[in-house]
Order: sequence, then structure tokens, then C-alpha cells
Amino acid sequence: MHDLLFIIYAFLAMVLLVLASPPHWRSGNVGAICLVCWCFVGALGYFTNAIVWWDNVEDHSPIWCDICESKTKN
Repeated sequence: MHDLLFIIYAFLAMVLLVLASPPHWRSGNVGAICLVCWCFVGALGYFTNAIVWWDNVEDHSPIWCDICESKTKN
């Protein structure tokens, strides 16, 4: 994978999710907080995958592959 825009958009998504969470936290909106956390973890996975496999497909971190694969097996 060699796409800088994907890394930028994943990072931007994480930043926007963090910025959007304080009002929901203050109001006690559990559903919105869970959704923000779920989306943040997904964006973090995309961001990390885009950096780890920037220009190759070698398995530099086999544990990370297991984590990402178990996340998509549901």
C-alpha cells in the first residue's frame, strides 16, 4: 500500500473523533461514546496498517496481523 492520502484521512478521522467526544462525555450519552470509541479503534487500525505496510508486504509484526485478522473474523 502506497497511498499518503489514506494515512492522512485515517489520522484526521481519529483527531475529529477525539474532538467530537467531550460534549457526549459531559452529557452522558453512552451510545455516542461507544460509537466514537468503536470508530476510533477502527481508524487507528487503518492508520497503523497503512504505516506498517507502506511500501512492502513483509510481515514485520506477526502479532499485529493476528489482532487485525481477529478483528475482521466476526
